[in-house]
Amino acid sequence: MKLFKKFMATFTHSLEASAKNRALLELRYYSPDTVRQYGYSPELLAKGLSAWPWRLEEPRVSSRISNDPYVADESTGSERHDIAA
Repeated sequence: MKLFKKFMATFTHSLEASAKNRALLELRYYSPDTVRQYGYSPELLAKGLSAWPWRLEEPRVSSRISNDPYVADESTGSERHDIAA
């Protein structure tokens, strides 16, 4: 049973490392401004996997306001229905 648990722990660690590496490669594709918009630090990404997690101290949240009545209201998650007839 110990052998199986050790195998599973190693396998899980391997999958996590692989996922982090794929995420790192994907995030490095974007410009530093875009990376910051998503809440990640380009400086930490440059350091690689050893700097995981790459999150900024305070992530930037976009507060996009739309006048389109068919766009969901981001604050409530519901559609706006204030169409003037």
